[in-house]
Parts: sequence; structure tokens; C-alpha cells
Amino acid sequence: MGFCGNTKYWLPELLEHNKGYNFKLIWITHNKQLVKRIRNAGIHAYYWLNPIAIWHCLTAGCYIVTDCTKDINCYLSGRAFYVTLWHGVSLKVAGRLTKIYLNVPEEKRNNFYHHILFFYWIYRTPDLCLTTSEFQLKNYFMPMFGLPREKFMLGMFPRNKWLLKSREDNKKHLIEEQSFDIIEYIELLEKYKKVYIYMPTWREEKKDLLESTQIDFDQLNEILSKKNELLILKLHIGSHSQIKIDELFSNIKTFNKQFDVYTILPFTDTLITDYSSIYADYILMNKEVIIFDFDKEYYMSKDRGLLFDFDEYTLGKRAHTSSELISLIEKGEDCHLNASDMTKMIEVYWGAKDNNLDIFEEIRRRLFKE
Repeated sequence: MGFCGNTKYWLPELLEHNKGYNFKLIWITHNKQLVKRIRNAGIHAYYWLNPIAIWHCLTAGCYIVTDCTKDINCYLSGRAFYVTLWHGVSLKVAGRLTKIYLNVPEEKRNNFYHHILFFYWIYRTPDLCLTTSEFQLKNYFMPMFGLPREKFMLGMFPRNKWLLKSREDNKKHLIEEQSFDIIEYIELLEKYKKVYIYMPTWREEKKDLLESTQIDFDQLNEILSKKNELLILKLHIGSHSQIKIDELFSNIKTFNKQFDVYTILPFTDTLITDYSSIYADYILMNKEVIIFDFDKEYYMSKDRGLLFDFDEYTLGKRAHTSSELISLIEKGEDCHLNASDMTKMIEVYWGAKDNNLDIFEEIRRRLFKE
């Protein structure tokens, strides 16, 4: 998925720890354009089909990924100790809980065809996985992977530690990373009185997502313009829309796909989302959240579906229709979670955030069986 995710945000800590061990650290990327940038971060980097990369993929002692082994090279990973730092807490079903897997008759799940079909996300289970709370561990991660408790470590996602830093510290880090294009983008955001960001999850049905919302973007843009506010649209990589937002509207803009959205989240004020795990990330910053669940019934019955009760585990202000959403924005209603709701949600999603987990030492201990 590029130079992003928990592996990227863990990299400074990894480099610091490794000074005492001098392990050979290599980043494998599927994007040729990122090789130079990753090398500038202080680590060897190769395009995944480069012969040197293939050699390292075959001989590596440990794969550390954000999602699964396809982040590096799933079919060359068989002998490596496999660690996933994962890519978010979840409500949505995944892995062994998905319909595509459960619909395969049990007696056929272990045949050769299904091992190939489901290899990198079902059968190649991690040797060690990071998760963030007891609730997530018991109700999501263990059943998703079909793994026992001892295969997990509990702590904070490296990516989310950055969300808790001050704006000044985040800017300083971006300067050190030489991410001047992102800094320029952030400076643009700071000119607005308030910044909303809409981040819906993907739908398996390939509809035009923005059209499906039935949002009157002309009306919304007029409201935002009068209030000197901005709405950023950040669609999931698996979603699409034919509406030419950037050409048509002054105060509604699509997010630059080349940027890592987590670098700009601290510089936004209100999240608009639906069934996405970004909800849990955002509440860590104690900022406003609007749950825009315009297609809830359809999503629960016909689409991906959720593992837990949606209303119970995404507390906060709700807009069930586009008109309700626009009304919340026009009135400028306070959309923060109250104290008791915040306490409950933090425990559900981030109950292990104060564990002070040392990921490097935990991996090293498991890898070398110390």
C-alpha cells in the first residue's frame, strides 16, 4: 500500500532499537517511485520485483507488515517469522469470518485450490500480531485468524501514537521527513475556520459512492463557503466516484491520494464516517465525529456486514440522511463524544494503549525464542 501504515510509523523506533543489534533492515515496496524516499528515511529499500529484492524476500528471517505478507511477497514468505502490526481496529468481518470463506464447505477448505485462493490472508497466519485491547483480541483478532492468545501482543498501534502528538511535533516530524508537499497542504487547511474530513469505508457493490449518499454538494458548498469551512473527501482505495468535485466546488476538495492521510488528521476538526475503523482512530484525538450511516440497512444485510452491534460500538452524533448531515454542518452542532461514551469507546478499542509495549523486544524475544 506504499510507504504508510504501522510499519512506516514504527520505523523510527525500529531504527533506534537496532543500533544495539545491527540487524539488516530492508523495506520492500511495490511502488518504484517510493524507493528513493524510503532510502532517505535511513533504510535499505528495493522494488519488490528487483532480483535483489527477490533474494531478500526468499532469505529474510522475519517479515514485518502492516496488513499481510502480500505487503512484501506472499509467495516467498514461507520460511520467515511473520509479524503483522495490522492496519486498524475493526467492526467489519475479515479473514475466517468473511462470507467468501464461510461459504466454502468445511470439508473443502483444506484442499489445494482453496489453499491457493485464500493463501496469504487465511492460511498464512501470523506468528505474532499486534492488537490494541482485550475486547479486540477476544472478539475479533483471535477468531479472524483462528489463533490462540499467545500469538498476540497488546499495545498501541505506532500509527496512532502520532495522532496523540501535538500539531507542532507532527509538523517537526514532517520537516525531518522532508515531506514539504504535505506541510504545504497542512498550511492550506489552517486557513479555514473548520475542516471536516469525510472518510467512508468501501462497499463491495461497485456503485458511485458519492452519488449514493444523495448529498446536495451545491448546497453544502454554499454553506461551507459562507462559514469559511472546508470539507475534504477521502474515499477508500476500493471506492470510486464520477463527480468532478475539485472542478465544481470551492470548499469541497478530494484528498490527494499520494499523501498519507494520517499525517493530516491532527489538522482536521471533524470526522464524517460510517462503518470504517477510522472512527476509533479519530476519537483518540478527542475531536468531533459524525456517523453518516445513510445505507445502514443495506450494508448490514447485503454488503460486508459488521461483527458487532453498530450502534453500541460507534457512539456519537448520527446523521441518517444527507439532509441531516448538512443540517449538522450548517448549525455547527457540537459533535464530541460525552465523557462516559468516550471512556467506553477507548476501553473497547484502545484498552491496551498504556501497556508500554516494546514491539522490537517482543519480536526479538519471540524470533530467537528467548
